[in-house]
Amino acid sequence: MRLVRRSFLSVAAVAVMATFAAPTAQAAEAPETLVLTLTPTPIGQLRQALEITTSVGRTAAGYGLEVLGGDQGEFRGGYLATEGSVARALDKFEETWNLSGRKPLYVDALRVPAADAAPIAGALKGYVTARTAAPAATPVAIVDGKVSEVRPRPMSAAAAAELDVPDRGMTLALNQQGHRGIRHSFFGLSNSNGAYGSGHSFYAYEHDTKVLSVNGGCNDNDFWILRHGGLGWSSNLPGAYFDTNASDPCNTQDMTVGSWNAHQLNGGTTYTVDTWGGHGGAVISHMNLTAQALRIKRESPNCSGDEPKPWCVGVDFPNPIGRSVRLISLNPVMIPACYTWRAGGGGERC
Repeated sequence: MRLVRRSFLSVAAVAVMATFAAPTAQAAEAPETLVLTLTPTPIGQLRQALEITTSVGRTAAGYGLEVLGGDQGEFRGGYLATEGSVARALDKFEETWNLSGRKPLYVDALRVPAADAAPIAGALKGYVTARTAAPAATPVAIVDGKVSEVRPRPMSAAAAAELDVPDRGMTLALNQQGHRGIRHSFFGLSNSNGAYGSGHSFYAYEHDTKVLSVNGGCNDNDFWILRHGGLGWSSNLPGAYFDTNASDPCNTQDMTVGSWNAHQLNGGTTYTVDTWGGHGGAVISHMNLTAQALRIKRESPNCSGDEPKPWCVGVDFPNPIGRSVRLISLNPVMIPACYTWRAGGGGERC
C-alpha cells in the first residue's frame, strides 16, 4: 500500500487547462474561432481594458468562448464559457480556479467566436501578441506561449458502458482522535476486457466520495469531516492519486481517490482507499459514494505518461465521458457509520 500525505494546498495547487472534447476537425472546416494569445495579464487589468468597449459584453453565446491562464507558476487552468460575455467568463474563470486564495490569476489566452473577435482584440490591443484561427471543433492548448492545435488520439475499443467497477465492498467512516477518517475496501475491480487501456489507460477509475454539508452551508461547522486540516490519504490502487476539487460546490468536501493506471487493475485484488481530514463542526454529514470510470484527456500534451495527473481526468466538454455507478445508495447516506454494498445493488449498515 502506498502512503501519501498531502495538504489541500499542494493537491489543489497544480492544474491544467481543460480543452474542448469535440470530434476531430476536418481539414476543410472553416475557422470559426480565434485564439488571442496575450501577454500574461492579471484578470483585473483585463477587466479594466474591456470596460471601455461595451460590445465585448455581448459576444455570441456558447461554444467558442474560452479563458486560459494560470498563476505564473505551476498552475494552468481553463474555463469554457456559456454566458456569451468575455467579462462574465473572466469572472467565472477566477471563481473556478482561485483555489486557496491564490492571487493574482493571469490570463494568457482568450478563445472567442471569429465574428466577435475584432472588438475584443481592439479593446485588448496592448495585450494581444498573436491571433490564431482555429476550427471551433479543434481542442487548443497553449504550449510555451504559443498556440498548439491538439487532435484527439484514438479512444479505447470498448465503450464507456463496458468499463469495470467494483463488485462489492465496505465503507467505514470513523471518529478518531485528532482527525476523522473514511476507509473503503472493495473487490472485483479489473480490466479484464481491456476497456481501460493496455500500455496506458484511456480512462481512470475514481472511487468518488463526496461528503455533503449537513444543512447546505459552506462553513467548516457544516461538515463532519474537512478536506483540509491535516488531510492524508493512502491506497493500493495502481497509479493512485487524490482528486482535485476544482469543480465541486462549496457545500461539498471531496474525499475522492482514483487510479491513473487503471489498465493495471486486477479483479483478484482487494483494493483499499483511506482518507482522513480535520474535524468539522458537525457531528454528522451525508455522503455519496460512486464508482466512476472517466476518460483521461491524453490528447493534451500535459496529460501523457504514467505519472498521475488528476486535473486531466473527466474534463471533457460539455460532459465527462465515462460511466458512473452508485455504490451504497441512490440517496446520500449518513456518516459516521459502516456500510456494506454491492455495485448497482445498494448497501446496508454493517
